[in-house]
Amino acid sequence: MRRALVEADPDFVYFGLPFPKASALAAELRPSLPNAWFLGLGISFSFVCGEVDRAPAWMQRGGLEWVHRLYQEPRRLARRYLVEGGPFALRLFWASFRERVAKTSRRAVPR
Repeated sequence: MRRALVEADPDFVYFGLPFPKASALAAELRPSLPNAWFLGLGISFSFVCGEVDRAPAWMQRGGLEWVHRLYQEPRRLARRYLVEGGPFALRLFWASFRERVAKTSRRAVPR
């Protein structure tokens, strides 16, 4: 695979692998392809090919596709989404909330 990629000299290399595997493979290939961009697309190819069902439209619009994915593969995704992703999501929410409050208080001050 490495030889075929080096001969092709791509600008972009797409990985349809889970995050840790895609990152490890990109790190391994980086020295052989120093000018290429490496993009980990996870399960995106499986969605496009129809191998994995997408969430209903209302869940997609509501930003809840992750709940549908968790329902589909609870053993594989529970730790990632709930244990590892939960604290990150809370920090992101809290930072966004603080920023919104700060903007609101700056607007309320008369000039």
